[in-house]
Amino acid sequence: MTRSTINPALRNVAATLAFRTMPTSASENGISPTDAIGQIPLPVLAEQMVHSLLISYRANAALFRAIRKFAQESLNQDFRRKVARLEARSFERLVDMFLAST
Repeated sequence: MTRSTINPALRNVAATLAFRTMPTSASENGISPTDAIGQIPLPVLAEQMVHSLLISYRANAALFRAIRKFAQESLNQDFRRKVARLEARSFERLVDMFLAST
């Protein structure tokens, strides 16, 4: 699929998702990540997110399994708490993106 045949809304999703990983303060143009995502229709955002996650997980399956196993088997409680906090924060950001798009 060439760039010209991609739906413009889908092209913007990738840019918006990259933008979402930036700090939560306002960007140089004054649009917050939540405002930018709010401009993407929910069905488009959901489809693109699921597609992107599946591609990433499939491409990095062995790495994700190794990370998960390492985190679960670690005896360091501080490390395990940090992993749990990072997982919760990632999930919260995902939920925030979907709520912003409704």
